[in-house]
Amino acid sequence: MTSLGLRVVFAVGWLLAGVAAQVLPRGCMPDDVLVVVEASDAVAFVGDLFVTLGAVPKDLPETVRTEIALGLTAIRLGLGATPSVLARQLAQGGFAVGLRFGKDGAVEMLLALRPGDAKAARAFLLKAGEALQVVERGEWLFAASSGAGCDALLAQVAAPNGRWAKWPGAVDLATNAVAAESPLRAYLDLKALRAHGGLDQKLANMVGAVRFLLAPMLPALWSAPRATIELHAGASLRLTMRAEQAPVAGDANASTPMAAGDVAVVLPWRELLVAGQKERTIIAPPDGALAVLSLDRSVRKLLEQPEHFLLPAEVTQVQAFLAVADQLDGPRSSFVTDLVGGLVAPFTLYVLAPTPPFLSDAPLLLLPGIALLARTQNAQSERVLSRTAQVFLLIGNAERAQRHEAPFVLRKVNDLGDGVHGLTATLPEWRKQTLPPTEYGIEPSLLFGFDHMVLASNLAAAQAMLLQVKNGAQQALSGDVLLLHGMPIAAAVEQSQRPLLLARMLDEGESEATANRFYEIAKGLLRALDFLALRMHASASHTSFEIELRRRS
Repeated sequence: MTSLGLRVVFAVGWLLAGVAAQVLPRGCMPDDVLVVVEASDAVAFVGDLFVTLGAVPKDLPETVRTEIALGLTAIRLGLGATPSVLARQLAQGGFAVGLRFGKDGAVEMLLALRPGDAKAARAFLLKAGEALQVVERGEWLFAASSGAGCDALLAQVAAPNGRWAKWPGAVDLATNAVAAESPLRAYLDLKALRAHGGLDQKLANMVGAVRFLLAPMLPALWSAPRATIELHAGASLRLTMRAEQAPVAGDANASTPMAAGDVAVVLPWRELLVAGQKERTIIAPPDGALAVLSLDRSVRKLLEQPEHFLLPAEVTQVQAFLAVADQLDGPRSSFVTDLVGGLVAPFTLYVLAPTPPFLSDAPLLLLPGIALLARTQNAQSERVLSRTAQVFLLIGNAERAQRHEAPFVLRKVNDLGDGVHGLTATLPEWRKQTLPPTEYGIEPSLLFGFDHMVLASNLAAAQAMLLQVKNGAQQALSGDVLLLHGMPIAAAVEQSQRPLLLARMLDEGESEATANRFYEIAKGLLRALDFLALRMHASASHTSFEIELRRRS
């Protein structure tokens, strides 16, 4: 080769290396990739992740702690370096992983790394997968399961104007502007994924109960062109998905307008969002609560117009139910208008700690208290609810009589100056020599007070929630929230571990030692958990779903 030819080759290589250094990791991905996972600073993310995870929970059994320590040591030896050192070697300048489908439907993974130590990174990749093809180009290290995959990566970095280089980041729902990117994120081409996976048909056939739960997400699942998933580490571990459902002007990836049939399937469900996903207040749970679930939904609107939201077969089922439900209180009231409509939506569900046993003959399995709380419209609402509750109890006792079981005995809870009154039902005193069955921990209760109604599985839970209302204990939230608290759940498991142990031995065929080990591990992990939160929030143009996990300090 002439000296001129060598200079040309050198110049082209230098140019490609320079261009590559300016490209975002996801910009290396070919256009036919449908999912991209990207990190701009792998070293920082690994550091934050270790801060979040912390040390091995101290409440785990010592044998388990030892096994974890040995396992982590084995992983470190297998990797050849600590996770932080390996992150620096492999992707100090960031990385991107792309997934695409081949002609045979198989998933192919493409990898673009900007390593801190190219030699060590290459050696690690070749050791990790013998079938991997690894190519180095400037500051980049590319890997794929085939030579064609590597060629596609090289071609893309040489012409860095593909769609992934221009793919927008996540949107901050508060400002509707592009948010700062998290250290680890994933970008999804939802439009292409729906077409490839047949998701459209699955959504169309989704049962009404699931649509009711996912109401804020349905427009995004059906029509969003893209979604961004972010993993934040630090004080807590937070996984957030944001999906855009409104077409963006001039965007080739924007969703096309939905057909009339699609609109009928998806959009009405947003009409069930009572608060419009805006911030609202709920009654805060008492200390030691296991869980709280608050959905921004209108049950009344769903029952009033079932044909507007449900599939034909489901409409028939709802109409059949209402035909019976409207007879429960006779011609004096309507189940939808007076009973459901007598409560102010949205409602909130609470799971409270099991009531500690005061008697030696308490059931072995102590059930948590489950309470549904809602504001009442007026005194008429109380009368309709009370009459309907008595009819349900009568029906339930008739069925118990057919099984030769003792009936629930109804009694009034009178207002003793605390502003609380209502009904509660208990089983007769247990007089046998054996311990009472689990159902003796159930005490259906309907209480009223302070313009609120609470329907609970036991009297203590109902009273505890109305005390929270009386004390004005509130907390703010928006959208849908499910909150689980680790320590109270661990305490509840501890209280009823004997029957839970037996149930696992029978269901899983485990020995007592193995089943006990399972629950000791579960309790140890739960005690290390402050809370686990699932949140779903929708704005006019975007929907977000978030999972947050925080360890106890």
